[in-house]
Amino acid sequence: MRVVICAGCLVTFLRARRTVQARPFWDALAADHAGAPGTLQELARGDTSVVCEPAESAAALAWARRVPGWHEDPAPVWIASGFPTPT
Repeated sequence: MRVVICAGCLVTFLRARRTVQARPFWDALAADHAGAPGTLQELARGDTSVVCEPAESAAALAWARRVPGWHEDPAPVWIASGFPTPT
């Protein structure tokens, strides 16, 4: 999966995809998310989307890829572009 983060965005949305295929990932994250970035901890508690800065969402996604049960297609966690920088 190729991740494109909006270069001119002020925020991004770290999104949760809760599917049957993603259940092992969410179970593993729920069992032990103490060291996870705050954005992933919010998703582990049941939120479906977290607003964060682009760098923060990229770091959370990199951390999530190390959780047992991770798979790329479709990924259990993904980044949606946020609002463009005002011109």
